[in-house]
Amino acid sequence: VTLIISAAMNLNSTAKDNGATRLAFSAGPGPNPSEIIVIGRRASLSTDAIVKSAALPVASATKSIVDAMLKSVEDSGRATSFLASGELTVKITIVVLPPQNKISRNNHPFSPHTISDTLINHGLDKAARNATVQIHVIDIHIVGFMCCVAAAVARALPLYHSKSEKKKTDDFSSAESGVNISFNDERGEAVGDDCPWETARAVAEGVRLSARLGDMPPAELNPD
Repeated sequence: VTLIISAAMNLNSTAKDNGATRLAFSAGPGPNPSEIIVIGRRASLSTDAIVKSAALPVASATKSIVDAMLKSVEDSGRATSFLASGELTVKITIVVLPPQNKISRNNHPFSPHTISDTLINHGLDKAARNATVQIHVIDIHIVGFMCCVAAAVARALPLYHSKSEKKKTDDFSSAESGVNISFNDERGEAVGDDCPWETARAVAEGVRLSARLGDMPPAELNPD
């Protein structure tokens, strides 16, 4: 009987692991985002709060569009439109989370699974490869939900990508691209430095690392 033992090898010899989307947290919006996503529960999502948190132009036309987007969503869901911000046109999506009476007692009141599923279906990871996507999360109790949101967004941004070299290099994120998350109260004010920013970052990093280990083929798992 001949026993042949071969070293583990990469199943995809041209796989790249450098296509992870950058994820950052900041008190204010990032520079020149190409897309803005606003997430919150109906009770805390007002037109004024959205305009202030996202630093949108304070104009009647802007407020009319945001107000119409909010009204177009009944209990929960999302609405997308485009707004003129200076010389740029910005895509904006408002995600309304399920109301309390639609959430079972076994689920988190801020619906993290809904946030993850919505962002995945929205194509967040792909959208942030070559552009900046700004996410604003608004709620009256946002300080207590920061880590929950960090975990939910992290689930939508996998670290592991097995891409072939034959693909265009543009498929991988650049230094200027990525996702920036800001947290705001029901008035649109950014949360302060005394809030659990570092904990939220650590939670996001842990979730992404766990997902990476789960997504990576066994043949590629090694101490490195």
